Amino acid sequence: MLAAYANIVHTVSEEALKRDGRDVTSAERESCLGQKAGLILFDRAAVCPETMHYAERYLLRMGFHTIKAAVKEDGKTQLQLLRALLDAGLIVLTAVNQEDQETVCALLEEERVFCCMGHIAPEEINGILKRLRQWALSLI
Repeated sequence: MLAAYANIVHTVSEEALKRDGRDVTSAERESCLGQKAGLILFDRAAVCPETMHYAERYLLRMGFHTIKAAVKEDGKTQLQLLRALLDAGLIVLTAVNQEDQETVCALLEEERVFCCMGHIAPEEINGILKRLRQWALSLI
């Protein structure tokens, strides 16, 4: 009778630990998560917090690893935090000022950034979520 079946993918040994003591790369993290890092930008002046909640919950239900980054208006702190979260392989939702949009967008390639800048009316949320789904699927 067969009780269990498994494939050994990696073993941990002293030799492996000595040989593989280098930093983990963002590409390795993305590979483990099964998604590429992504950035979703909302307009700080116009976004309703519920819109960000809808977007994050929608992505979570599809199996994506996300986080909302509520950061202060200090641009330097914001960029450092966003860079760390993106290096972790997450899809980051954040609200930025119009004037900071270009700087924040430069953190990733253009196709990995989804912009929801400007005022979003409640009746527009479904359309945005459909576009967001297509964008997120491209990160797999």
